[in-house]
Amino acid sequence: MAQDPAEDPIDDPVEDPVPDPTDPSDPGPIATDRPGAGNAPTTVPQWAFQLETSVNWAYTDTDPGSVHQVSFPTLLRFGLLDVFEVRLGSSLLGLYPDPAPGFHVANPTDTSLGLKIQLLENVGAIPALGLVSDVYFPSGRDPFTADTVNPDSRVALSWSLPASFSLGVNLGIDVPEGDSGRYGRFLYVANVGWAPAALGGVSLFVETFGLVPLGVDEDVVIQVDWGATYVIRRVYQVDLFVQHGLTDGATDLQVALGFSARFGGA
Repeated sequence: MAQDPAEDPIDDPVEDPVPDPTDPSDPGPIATDRPGAGNAPTTVPQWAFQLETSVNWAYTDTDPGSVHQVSFPTLLRFGLLDVFEVRLGSSLLGLYPDPAPGFHVANPTDTSLGLKIQLLENVGAIPALGLVSDVYFPSGRDPFTADTVNPDSRVALSWSLPASFSLGVNLGIDVPEGDSGRYGRFLYVANVGWAPAALGGVSLFVETFGLVPLGVDEDVVIQVDWGATYVIRRVYQVDLFVQHGLTDGATDLQVALGFSARFGGA
């Protein structure tokens, strides 16, 4: 989903704030639901507003030819409580090639509304656990719309592991509409992250994401993703995301550059 903070005078530098783990009012560094396909179990702090946006390029090999699309996936998150947030998402605008060479058509994209609640924090083998529910509304135009309301609900879990590794898992279901009518798909994400202190705020990750239709003959989506995030001054994040489709139902290749920022908070 480029950081542009006000520059500090060279002769009067301002250091990044040092977190105090004993201070219950310290919200910690920014935690986002991007750039991967999964959602984190954490919520934004109470009264905090978080912007997560990106430029996304997608490539699909078709017969004949290929399709290139550009979109701007954006998620707005607002904390009503320390463990409860509301969410508004959209890719804002999608660009895709017209049959006329060199000409692109811009169309609006679908919009999502959702909620997230965090139920547990990670303590030892007990994972951080959150429940996320988003509903996608057909506010866009072809090819950036599903033309129907699509709900997506999932459980998000994460564990801190030794040697600066982490594990994130999403398990859930979405209910799109296809040629056979409305049907369910099992949704999963498994994400392994690595953020050693030597990288100074950089975190690397690799994950797999899948959507498996339940009891109907529809396309299976399986993909492998990788990327990196970099946290700046605890409230900004820049990121890179690369996706490789492994099945016919998945986009062949996606590349995204993202930026996130957190504002305010109790």
